[in-house]
Amino acid sequence: MNRLTKNIIAHIPNPLFTAKELAVLEPFSDNVRYALVKRAIADGDILIEEDQLSEMTHADFDELEGNYSSRRVLRFLAGLKQEIVP
Repeated sequence: MNRLTKNIIAHIPNPLFTAKELAVLEPFSDNVRYALVKRAIADGDILIEEDQLSEMTHADFDELEGNYSSRRVLRFLAGLKQEIVP
């Protein structure tokens, strides 16, 4: 269990959380947060509710993109938005 997962368990009472909440828990940098989330997903500590992705709108993706400055993360989100939002 990485430090992000420990912080989530300790500070977020609801098992559902947003990117903004993660930014508060791990404020160091987008790249550090991205790596921690990627590792937590790979370890099975964080699950992404894919069935809810289809409900996301352009505004939801715009809000997510506003939380990151990393080009890698922004490219990922842009590609995901193209796949999901008509």
